[in-house]
Amino acid sequence: MENENKNKYDFLIQLLSEGDAMVCLDARFPTVDVPGTHKDNSALSLVFNLNFRRPFDVQEDGIYATLAFGGRSHKCVIPFEAVWGIHDPESKKGQVWE
Repeated sequence: MENENKNKYDFLIQLLSEGDAMVCLDARFPTVDVPGTHKDNSALSLVFNLNFRRPFDVQEDGIYATLAFGGRSHKCVIPFEAVWGIHDPESKKGQVWE
């Protein structure tokens, strides 16, 4: 795994062990799968929590989760290469990558 992606993975896992994690990504990235209404968003922010009722998996290459957008479920794929920031929405503790 690329070092930068490993850092994102490790940081996300750490935040999730403490509660919520806000993931900021460029949804325009070719392998990102989000609803079409969000696909042109260079600063899409999604909140994750290990207590999600829907399927949610963090792997070394990215995040795989079924999320609700406007009440509709969508199976999202978020590769870490598209992620440019991760933070705790409450404490604002976070990290940004180029």
